[in-house]
Amino acid sequence: MILVYKSPVRSGHGFTLIEVLVALSLLSLLIGFVGPLSIENLEKSKRSKDVYSLGVWLKATARRAEINGCNASVTLVGKTVESTQQCFTHLFPSTKQRSSKFNSLFFEPQNIAISRYGVFTPSSVAFMWRNQRYYFDLNSLTTSTTPHEIN
Repeated sequence: MILVYKSPVRSGHGFTLIEVLVALSLLSLLIGFVGPLSIENLEKSKRSKDVYSLGVWLKATARRAEINGCNASVTLVGKTVESTQQCFTHLFPSTKQRSSKFNSLFFEPQNIAISRYGVFTPSSVAFMWRNQRYYFDLNSLTTSTTPHEIN
C-alpha cells in the first residue's frame, strides 16, 4: 500500500505566515529609510515657523514704536524674547512690556534697539538651532513682506 500525502487545499482567502513576515520586514525597511528624513523635515519646518514668527513679532514691535513715536528695546535670552517700549510724554512716562517664547530657537544674550522710526540696531540677530549658528537679517523686515535668515 502506498501512502500519498495530500496537502490541505488553500482556499485563497488570507495570507501565510511567511507572506506576512516578508511584508512586515519590507515595511520596516521602508520606515527605517524614510522616517529620519521626515523627522528632519518636520524639525526644519518648526524652525522656519519660529523664524517667521520672530520676524512678525519684531516687525510688530517696530511698527508699535513708529505709531507711538517711542524707542523700544528687545532682549533675546535663551528661548525668550522680551520687548520694552518707553514713552516719555509731557504728562507721565509709560512703559509697555511684551514677551514671547520660541521653542525651536535658542538665543545667546543680545539686545536690539528699535528707534521711533522703526530702524533696528544691530542689523542682524544670531540664534542657534541644532548646535549651529544662524543669523536673521533684520533689514529684510523693512524691505520685504517675508522675513528671511542669512548664513
